[in-house]
Amino acid sequence: MPHLVLEYSSNIIDKNQINTFFKNAHEILVKDLPTKLESCKSRAYESDKYYVGNGSHDNAFIHLSLKILPGRSKAIKDLVAKSLFDLITNTFSQTIKELYLHISVEVDDLSNVYFKG
Repeated sequence: MPHLVLEYSSNIIDKNQINTFFKNAHEILVKDLPTKLESCKSRAYESDKYYVGNGSHDNAFIHLSLKILPGRSKAIKDLVAKSLFDLITNTFSQTIKELYLHISVEVDDLSNVYFKG
């Protein structure tokens, strides 16, 4: 059931790694949440209109949101967030080398009013 939403600035260099990132992120979720692989859903959105810091073209961002069903402890959420953050830094290493990359990871519980089919 986990939903991963990756938002990133259009100047990210490693865009060809997004599906690899999602594959590896799903493996983290299966292991650490835990969850079933079949229930993981991921999508990415590129922002071509963005402004980071002073607006320099060398500034970039990646923001990852993870939405999960309620009930997991803060310790598990912290572990998953840290693992996903580390995965971002490993996957998008070329961007980190060439740009000033701002990375953020957010883990949120879904509302108690949630329907799935």
